[in-house]
Amino acid sequence: MAESLSQIWLFLLGNSVVNNCSKFGDAEYPIVHTELGKIRGTTTFQTRLGETIYSFRGIPYAEPPIGKRRFEPPSPVRPWGNNILDATKDGPVCPQPYRVSSEMGFTASEDCLQLNVYTKTISSTSKLPVLVFLHPGAYYKYSGISYFVGPEYLLDKDIVLVTINYRLGALGFISTGDEFAPGNNGLKDQVMALRWVKQNIKAFGGDPNKITLSGYSAGALSVGLHLVSPMSRGLFQRAISGSGSPLAELKFTTNQLDLAIKQARLLDCPTNSSQEIIECLRTKDAEDISTTLDSFMEVGKEPSLIWHAVIEPEHSGEKFLTDDPNKLFYKGQFSKVPFMTGVTELEYAYGAYIVVANETLRNIWNENFSYPASLAFSYEKRSDSLNISQILRDFYLKDSAISIQTVDEFGKLYADGKIGFSVNRLANVVAKHSTVFYYKFSYNGTYSYFYSPFTNKTIGAVHQNDLIYLFTNRYENFPLFSVEDPESKIIDKMITLWTNFVIYGNPTPKRESVLDGVSWKPISENTEYYLNIDTTISLNEDLFPERYALWEKQLFPLSGQFS
Repeated sequence: MAESLSQIWLFLLGNSVVNNCSKFGDAEYPIVHTELGKIRGTTTFQTRLGETIYSFRGIPYAEPPIGKRRFEPPSPVRPWGNNILDATKDGPVCPQPYRVSSEMGFTASEDCLQLNVYTKTISSTSKLPVLVFLHPGAYYKYSGISYFVGPEYLLDKDIVLVTINYRLGALGFISTGDEFAPGNNGLKDQVMALRWVKQNIKAFGGDPNKITLSGYSAGALSVGLHLVSPMSRGLFQRAISGSGSPLAELKFTTNQLDLAIKQARLLDCPTNSSQEIIECLRTKDAEDISTTLDSFMEVGKEPSLIWHAVIEPEHSGEKFLTDDPNKLFYKGQFSKVPFMTGVTELEYAYGAYIVVANETLRNIWNENFSYPASLAFSYEKRSDSLNISQILRDFYLKDSAISIQTVDEFGKLYADGKIGFSVNRLANVVAKHSTVFYYKFSYNGTYSYFYSPFTNKTIGAVHQNDLIYLFTNRYENFPLFSVEDPESKIIDKMITLWTNFVIYGNPTPKRESVLDGVSWKPISENTEYYLNIDTTISLNEDLFPERYALWEKQLFPLSGQFS
């Protein structure tokens, strides 16, 4: 009886919160009404400036992709009727390349197609702009749960933040080139999440007609693909890609059958047909599949991008990708929304440090440069890969061996080949048809995603270091910075630029002192403007022109391919 009374009290409390809650309600467990049913959240989080955040975590946006649904496109989640969905804590991460234990602070499950919503108001009349974030991780690791992507910085501004999980590795990207596994399920998960946001975000104070799709690294690559996907059309009005792009050396194919066969063999499955591969892999433990990832790497951690998007063959379902993204962008066949994109100053330069610090890897690179280089920079399947490798070695390393003395120059190759060139190409191609704000993040703080193995100090603004000042991350043990910390000023700059773009479609709609009074010009027909983001902000022109010209004009020119 006491338990029933408690449930009734919580139900009444939830209705009271929804009907009477002010912008900063006092209720510990707010409840919102969606078309799918009622959802209970918490006020666990506060912003950096002490404002209350209503968080709704672990909300399913699709049916669990388990059993027969494994390797199938996502199905919309079914309404839960009169029940109240408990969204008071993070759900699981999708299976990772390592086995997850409870001691890590989170759990893993194949039933992971869930999202988190963070807002400072749950009035359905608020119509706040919405930022949807797709997490990084090379399509095989990380997650959108608060342990990896926390809301405390961005929610100091008046937006709604949504972070999502999507299937990873073989579970999300296996593709056999036929009806049994056409591919791109991880990306279709993202589409399903966007459809959920479009349908339900009003209940959380968000505007369904003012959605910005954002992503980082693999998440940014995904954003680029959503711009050309027929499934994503109309689901977002602005886009942000941080340190990632689909326009690079990578050749898009219609399948990754070779990887599917390898995955099957690793788990003792037959490989005589696509049907046998998929049916057998459906019987295997999800973590047994995800933890085989290292077996796909050939030299150290290369290639780092293993599973990826494919051009889908004819099949009975919806197609996420219908043609080569390079061709679609080149011909202007993409969603022409305001676009913000950029890189960190050093990007993947730490890859060079990892090689130099490991004698075995260093010898492999020095003795047979083309083999690891073509894997690392995704051109191993090209017929002219040996020639490309020679040009790259001559340009970046001259006649020198890879060593501690040349690690900085080698680092530039890693930076450009992994991220920089592809982002630069995307920025300039999109700018021919739409407004593009281009940036370089240069701030070198105390904390980093990489510390030199030779000095144990930061080497500069490497890949993902800009995320430190947009999201909290307990997984990496970065602190929650306060307004007294020296990092506070760069946080102010970053969240102002990002949320201005989300709200106005322009990161500097007016000159602000927090942004050093700078007006950020988009790329024009004649000038490649970019914003340098550091302790002070400045507008500059032509980012790494000689380096990017080598890749753009000499090695991988777009012109002539699709005319």
